[in-house]
Amino acid sequence: MKANEGLSTRCVHAGEMKDAQGSPHTPVYTSTTFKFKSTEDLLNVVEGRTQGNLYTRFGSNPTIRALEEKLAALESAEAALAFCSGMAAEAALFFAHGRQGIVCIGDAYGGSLEFLSKQLPLQGKV
Repeated sequence: MKANEGLSTRCVHAGEMKDAQGSPHTPVYTSTTFKFKSTEDLLNVVEGRTQGNLYTRFGSNPTIRALEEKLAALESAEAALAFCSGMAAEAALFFAHGRQGIVCIGDAYGGSLEFLSKQLPLQGKV
């Protein structure tokens, strides 16, 4: 996407990709794993030499990448991350920035409070 494109254009076109079947819009891939032509191709993706679709829970799914690209474009951000749950997003945030301090209201989700009070200290993150 071009930086000067308007919000409407970014809403429609950002993150769109053509798939091997020629779909005009990014299809929704519900697969958890993806096929490789060879073990070498698989290893290239696993070891980060090439980008590819590997395992949906690792975020390497074309639908998830398209969503992340669209969100980043809409926010004029360098990148965006999509998570499968709020707790997954919180855990990533806390692990990345927990040493800088975390302020949390007492009326938060119970899983969040448990994570902050019992799990992060075990990891030396707070």
